[in-house]
Amino acid sequence: MSQGLPVLGSPVESYVELLENGGGKVLSSINEWELAISNEDLLNDLVIEHSRLALDAARKYETSKIADLYLQAFGLS
Repeated sequence: MSQGLPVLGSPVESYVELLENGGGKVLSSINEWELAISNEDLLNDLVIEHSRLALDAARKYETSKIADLYLQAFGLS
């Protein structure tokens, strides 16, 4: 996502939260995965539709932002 590429993810809570505003799709079944991986048109649409959203969503998880949170949590800042 941080490179502007959309993500296909399993329905794990963190992925669902990250992808709720775009940036990719959460796929819950084998059929959804098979369709997404084998359907070139769907993949192209995902790239076009979700690339900007993927970048936007990933920004709040950039190392510089997360590192500060860890420093604060461990009382190192």
